Amino acid sequence: MDLDIQAEHVAMHPAWYREIDQWVARCARHHPRVAAVELTLRHGDGGPRPDEVCAVATGRDRRPLRATARAGLMAEALHEALDTLEHDLLVREALRR
Repeated sequence: MDLDIQAEHVAMHPAWYREIDQWVARCARHHPRVAAVELTLRHGDGGPRPDEVCAVATGRDRRPLRATARAGLMAEALHEALDTLEHDLLVREALRR
């Protein structure tokens, strides 16, 4: 599985790498049709614009699933985006059956 991480105006924290690595490992085990995952982490301005994570999983059929989450803390946005993407992958698989 290909993994692409882009961080815009934010330094990656080691805990975020661990969470991403663990999620990707589970995804590869439970969703073998996923060929690539792209994550974009954008730092908010500290004001009304919160931190944002956009997660995209692309299957071998080239159909992407996208999940975007915004939160006051990047760790929360990352967790929410990955959870949403996992849920959407499960729904897609259930519909295939």
